[in-house]
Amino acid sequence: MEQIILAKRRPCRCGMRNAPFGIYKIHDATGERVAIPLMNMKFRVDIKDCLSTVEVIQLYVNSNSVGVECEYLFPIDPHTTAVTGLTVTMDDKTIEAKVMEKEKAEEKYVDAVAQGSSAFKMNQDEMQPDIIRITIGNLQPGKEAVIVTRYVKLLETENGSWSFRIPLTYIPTYSCEYLPCIQPSPQFVKGNKLPYKWDLSMNINASRAITRVASPSHKISFEFKESNKGAAVTLANQNEIPNTDFILFYKTEDFGKPSVVLQKSEEYDEYAAMISFCPMFGEETNSKETEDIDGSGEYIFLIDCSGSMGGERIKMAKAALEMFLRSLPVDSKFNVICFGSRSKFYEEDATKYTASSLKEVLAFTGRIGADMGGTEIYAPLEKVFSKPVDHFYPRSIFLLTDGDVCNPGSVINLIRNNAHNTRVHTFGIGSGASRQLIKGSAIAGNGYFQFATEGEDLTPKVIQSLRDASLAAYTEAKVVWPSDVKVELQGTSSARVPNVYMHEPFIMLALLKGKVEGGKIGLQFKETVNHKEINMEAVLPEKAIEGKDIYQAVIKNAFEKNTELQDKDKIKLSVKYSVLSQLTALIAVQKNQGKAGAPMETVKIPIAIANEFEEHVQNDAEVKRFQPGLSGVSNFEMRKKTNCKELSSVPMKKCERSEIVRKHLETEGLQFLAEESKASSKYMKIIASQEIFGNWNWDKAVFEALGVSEAKAYSKIPAKLKEIVSDEKNLLTAWITILAMAKLETHCADSKSSWQLLFKKALQWLKKSKVDYIDFKTFAIEITK
Repeated sequence: MEQIILAKRRPCRCGMRNAPFGIYKIHDATGERVAIPLMNMKFRVDIKDCLSTVEVIQLYVNSNSVGVECEYLFPIDPHTTAVTGLTVTMDDKTIEAKVMEKEKAEEKYVDAVAQGSSAFKMNQDEMQPDIIRITIGNLQPGKEAVIVTRYVKLLETENGSWSFRIPLTYIPTYSCEYLPCIQPSPQFVKGNKLPYKWDLSMNINASRAITRVASPSHKISFEFKESNKGAAVTLANQNEIPNTDFILFYKTEDFGKPSVVLQKSEEYDEYAAMISFCPMFGEETNSKETEDIDGSGEYIFLIDCSGSMGGERIKMAKAALEMFLRSLPVDSKFNVICFGSRSKFYEEDATKYTASSLKEVLAFTGRIGADMGGTEIYAPLEKVFSKPVDHFYPRSIFLLTDGDVCNPGSVINLIRNNAHNTRVHTFGIGSGASRQLIKGSAIAGNGYFQFATEGEDLTPKVIQSLRDASLAAYTEAKVVWPSDVKVELQGTSSARVPNVYMHEPFIMLALLKGKVEGGKIGLQFKETVNHKEINMEAVLPEKAIEGKDIYQAVIKNAFEKNTELQDKDKIKLSVKYSVLSQLTALIAVQKNQGKAGAPMETVKIPIAIANEFEEHVQNDAEVKRFQPGLSGVSNFEMRKKTNCKELSSVPMKKCERSEIVRKHLETEGLQFLAEESKASSKYMKIIASQEIFGNWNWDKAVFEALGVSEAKAYSKIPAKLKEIVSDEKNLLTAWITILAMAKLETHCADSKSSWQLLFKKALQWLKKSKVDYIDFKTFAIEITK
């Protein structure tokens, strides 16, 4: 049988030499495709409070006349997901894979295949750690193999509930920066064409009664059990095509109070503990009611002013910065830092947000240009981190750049070492922005990262991150363990617990020794809404449950957050607790009767692509789909790949596909920018005259922006508003504020994501004046038509 493997090899500007792109096709002399050996995939999920343990069960069948090497790749969030096990069943024999150092595992795999044995290896891809690669070496003709992959993952919160997600699709992004830079390249197919079946079932076990179970992505069936503290969930439609991530929400009673799960395994001397809750501020329990609660904060904006930011990029960045400054919460501090080869601070220290300081900083930013040489981020960041933090004003940094730095690892480590008191949000502009720097910095700083294409309006992205950063928070968090309990390992570095923000969970993981069961834990915070201290208490269960998944979650969390761990410590913990890391691999070997060195075919197992995205991976001459912003985005933020520029010093030609995409994006982007510019000019005239407290003053400039005469506005003041606000000056201020808000809603709706925080400030100002905007909205809209 003739074997043909079609793979174009070309230079790639990300630094990969001879990186194969395109789809591998293996066929015989008749042109028939070799059968895909993955036949079935099942997911079995167990949830304990905020921790999920997932088993992925896969059935492979080699229907060919020769042995095959199969590769299956599936996406994970490498920063929150810990792969913990690989079990292989073949010929009625079950083999449990072991975690080994990566180099030793590779040697064992190669030796086993060369000797005719079946070998199974799993590791994180070096170039893209959000891809897990399963390699099945020498699967014999006619044989079946059942592979069970296990991983643990902490849940997130969304819509006031715990949120669980299984990434059933890998959505590739554009070009060599957008298709994974991995060897060999994977085969992608649309989700509704998958040649294998799938199924899912799950069990939820909570510390308190469950009050909500729902899925926005799939139809499910569920049944409560054990006094509503448990639930069994299955798919309602077993034949549904896996063309989108599976998402499940669940919520319990007393969601805002700490719960504790304690685990004990006979394999280990320690206990594993998990504390979790989602902070509630005041008596509010409804997420909509808490939307208006702002905490105090310190907001630092670092803007790249290097030469590459010239032209439209610096204009967009400055426009976004102006909206950022105007949208800051009233009770806040701020600073603006320009950086290139050198840096320039607006003020030496963060300054109080006032009308005069806003006017001064807008004058400062108006003089900003792309004239500061190269890109040096470490020094200005280090200077910011050297400043003390007022824990009633939690610090957030917003970093905007279009390039790369020579020391991304050092920058990321600097951010990680200060993540206990400073949050970092990042924005990458254009195709040259380093994925490693942008994504790695945000993850290390417990923040959000976003990318923008050429010509895309940055303002909505910046304002969304400011909105998240300005929510109320618990700061200076401390966990006080019982005096007779010794903490062997904590998920975070010693005494460095990150801030906890509204709508986001507090999760503490630790390995403990001593008199653990029944002990009391103290939780201490400072709350930024009322500037007061919060003390809570949690009780360790009288009896620990059996298992190993909480232990493994502790280890994974420590890998990501505990800066005190060295590589040698990580390898030791990875092997002891069976937690896959970038330094280790899972390996299993089974001896066969086959001959050593027998011919073997390579078969690609497809990865599903969500139906709403198309990637033309076979034809370089065409880009099929364009979305403003970074397209190819899965909900768990798998859209940004690790930057590969440092892998090779050999000069590379620009990737052909990248050039095609770049030209397409520039053409579409410039048109998009022109449309955005027209829209922004509408609301900029209105918001430019807003006061920092959220109100508009009765002023000629405001009337010109609204297109309403002062006489008309005065004559239309509602009688009901006059009853509420008796003072003439305050009455006029309230009424012009209502008119400005109505104008924004009706004439600038397309730009709402940019002015939403300004609108929120106006609502809050009216509320303090005991005026409800809704009561006068309809009438105001008629006047501002």
